[in-house]
Amino acid sequence: MMPSDFKILSHLNSSYLHLKLVGDFDRASAKQLIELLWKYCRKVSTIIIHTDCIRRVVPLDLQEFRREFERMKSEPVQFILTGEHAALLK
Repeated sequence: MMPSDFKILSHLNSSYLHLKLVGDFDRASAKQLIELLWKYCRKVSTIIIHTDCIRRVVPLDLQEFRREFERMKSEPVQFILTGEHAALLK
């Protein structure tokens, strides 16, 4: 298996965290994103996830991400997903 070229570019602005997902979204990148979301979900009011720079989404790897993301929605943070792949991650 080839190493992932996935990156998460982040920008913290007041109580808003912007995350720009770049590259292929697979199981490893989903885990990386979940870890980052858990780290910040109690520290900011809003997390905005930009998906326009995702090159490819591996659908089978989304199940675990969606399960964790659903659990996270009970936290006191608002999630906003934007871009071409936003619907796939919800």
